[in-house]
Amino acid sequence: METEVSSAPIAPECTCTEQCTEASPNQSCPVCKDDYSACDPTPETSDLTVTVTAPSGWTATGSPYTVDGTTKTATVTLTSDTKGELTPAKKLTITNGTGWTAGEATFTNGTGDSTNGTAAKFTFDVTVTGEESVTIPATALTVADDDGSSTKVTTKVSVTAQGWDLTTVNGSAYNSTTGVEVEENSTVTVVLTQTTAANLAANALKGGTVTASDGTNAVAVTATASTEGKAEVTAADAAIEEATGISDLNTLKGYTIAEGKKLYYGDANHTDATSLDGLTEIASPSEATEYPSLQTGTLTWYLYTPAVEAVTAQAATVTLTFTAIDGTVTISAITAASGT
Repeated sequence: METEVSSAPIAPECTCTEQCTEASPNQSCPVCKDDYSACDPTPETSDLTVTVTAPSGWTATGSPYTVDGTTKTATVTLTSDTKGELTPAKKLTITNGTGWTAGEATFTNGTGDSTNGTAAKFTFDVTVTGEESVTIPATALTVADDDGSSTKVTTKVSVTAQGWDLTTVNGSAYNSTTGVEVEENSTVTVVLTQTTAANLAANALKGGTVTASDGTNAVAVTATASTEGKAEVTAADAAIEEATGISDLNTLKGYTIAEGKKLYYGDANHTDATSLDGLTEIASPSEATEYPSLQTGTLTWYLYTPAVEAVTAQAATVTLTFTAIDGTVTISAITAASGT
């Protein structure tokens, strides 16, 4: 028995990742190059995720959420743990965090009763502003009764602290003219960056003090996170200490000697040139022509060149949080903790 094989052509499939328009059809798509109205895009995906911890009485349905590779957004859904209509209706205040910002939340009330009804929901979009997955804590999501009114305040930020520049406010570039409009008593998050890279330990920033004022009264500001500052280092021993945290080269694994500003490493077997921790690159003993060696008795010393000439400068950052006010918060001084 013979089997008939269809000779009908296979219809092309849309390869777009974004919706085509009449003004800008995707000419590389086999469908849209001829008929943009037939566009059926498949959004790009990414490896980034948004993980949400819901506030008490609510569940982050579907968390962790996959971030759209094109828009870098994910839609978050908070579902009430109780079925039925909630009276009064609810509103959600979102405090943006480092690496993400959220759009306004939409509330859909539940229906029916607690046995047979549907549950109320909040939905909102989260935009990932960096290149890493983010986690949104329950403390960033505040659910309250909605009486139909909303109290907004405009908070402005001024930085007069010497050596620091304002980077972002609530995860976005700051407009000094308009400030930021936020819910009263919500949290404002400010990121500052060193004007010039200088050595400053992360724990010194978090353990230090911040002086801030609204023009009349002091404003309580907390340093919640920071990045270490590193000035350029040219001496070999300083670079190794920067990379390993060890100031005495003789305590490093194997044997090391410093000649001028070059660092040499050796071991009794003449083979292990990869046992130093913390260096970004280590010369291989087999590359003797590229990395010359020294011979002292039975021990061969191999030259380390990459990380010992300089450590790349890195400006420190400090993340500050304070309660929103209707006015200007001036950050006038940042004092690092002593003894760190």
